This record gives sequence, structure tokens and C-alpha cells, in this order.
Amino acid sequence: MDNGSGVALANIAVKLVPTSYVSQNPFSSEVETYQASVARHIVQPETLAAQRSTLLPGLMVTYDFTPLAVRHRERREDFLVFLSSLMGIVGGV
Repeated sequence: MDNGSGVALANIAVKLVPTSYVSQNPFSSEVETYQASVARHIVQPETLAAQRSTLLPGLMVTYDFTPLAVRHRERREDFLVFLSSLMGIVGGV
């Protein structure tokens, strides 16, 4: 914790999103993984006492599994799209 006594109320929230990565390479397989985000909130005992809160100092960890999945698919743009972008950069547009 952040104070010298080590006593506080800590809330840690972990959110997990299932993610799959599909490569354009025919020799690699699809990779299943999770994206995670962590948020931490610490309430000092002085704040709890000032608010006359009934909460005791401690640690609370919550997990949230998202039911929606993210799928990253690697792909290339068409050659004509690349050529027109190149012409735009060279032409100064």
C-alpha cells in the first residue's frame, strides 16, 4: 500500500477479453490469447475515517470476463491502393 502502516482498502479490477490472432502466413496457426486491463484504486484509512465508512481495510480483486471476442486478421492492401498512396506522398497531396 502507499502509506507507512500498510493498511488501506485496495480495489483491483481485472478485465479479460478473449482474442485470436490470424496470420496471413499459411505456415502459422491461429493464436488464442487474452487481452487484459488492470485498474487499481486505493482508499487510505484517513479517508475511510473521514467519511465514517463501515468498510474495513483489505484487498478486493474482481475479475470480469467479456463475452465478446476480438479477432485480429492480418492482411495486405491491394497493390493499386499501395501505388495510389505512394503517388499521393510523392505528389505532395
